[in-house]
Amino acid sequence: MASTIARAALALAALLSCGADTMADQSLLQRVRGVDGRATALIDEALWRSQTFQRIVDEVSASDLIVYVSRTELDGTLRGALRFIGTGADGGRYLLIELDDDFGNDLDGKSDRLAGIATLAHELRHALEVAGASHVQDPGSFDAFYTELGIGHRRDVVDTLAAQAVHAQVYFEMTGRKP
Repeated sequence: MASTIARAALALAALLSCGADTMADQSLLQRVRGVDGRATALIDEALWRSQTFQRIVDEVSASDLIVYVSRTELDGTLRGALRFIGTGADGGRYLLIELDDDFGNDLDGKSDRLAGIATLAHELRHALEVAGASHVQDPGSFDAFYTELGIGHRRDVVDTLAAQAVHAQVYFEMTGRKP
């Protein structure tokens, strides 16, 4: 838990320190944002490759969420994670999607990139779950929400059937194969 809090704090610091040049090509109104050019390129490719992904982004855009996407090294076998970052003065809620980009998961290689896009769609589906739960306003209510909603695969990792289905659908749209 301590490493999760530390990672979220570091991610928030990175987001707040992003200069205008990092996000120059992204609209201020865009609600799904890469924290750098590599993450933005993955989002752009996902929008081009998958109608399901586009639909999810449209639904997030109609919510009060701002979702940042980061490519980073995750612990263990996680391919992606969703973190609650905070609530703004305007009531908007900020989330961070982290995609595993360590040595064994080269998101610049085609097969890993397609799997990464499917994972990004999976995590965005989780963001939609949060969008529909207005009571989720901080990390504690976020954790409680997923403890109640999710299905546990291991300690401190929860998932939902809806996110699993989106992952499979997006992967199929891009490859014609099941993941």
